Amino acid sequence: MHLHQRRPKPHTSSPTPNADFALGKCYLARQTDLIFGRHRRAPVEWRPVVSWAAQDDIAYVLPSTTQPNTHFFHLDHQRCLLKHTPNAPQDSYLCPQVEALPRTALIEIGILDHPTRLDIAQWKRRRERAQ
Repeated sequence: MHLHQRRPKPHTSSPTPNADFALGKCYLARQTDLIFGRHRRAPVEWRPVVSWAAQDDIAYVLPSTTQPNTHFFHLDHQRCLLKHTPNAPQDSYLCPQVEALPRTALIEIGILDHPTRLDIAQWKRRRERAQ
């Protein structure tokens, strides 16, 4: 683990809710709050995540990376309606591992269109059946 990284605090919430479609809000989450990506040699401060479900004050999110991965959901940058358009938009790859974070720890940056939210849910169900 990198000097400036710490392990995320465990959340004492119920298991991930079942969802017919992803909630689809795009957020930024602090890398230190996530398990995904903590093995990076050069840590990033913020990582994009997509909301999967929510319960009370806990958001269940799918972390993403810009590194192509055939096991992850390819999220074309044009499928996310961002509040502020970055200079060089990039595609993302969603990890199927859902992580629980306090909603207050997230910064909203955009939202996915409904067909994309359905596609993510179908992909996630196929991944769960395959395991």
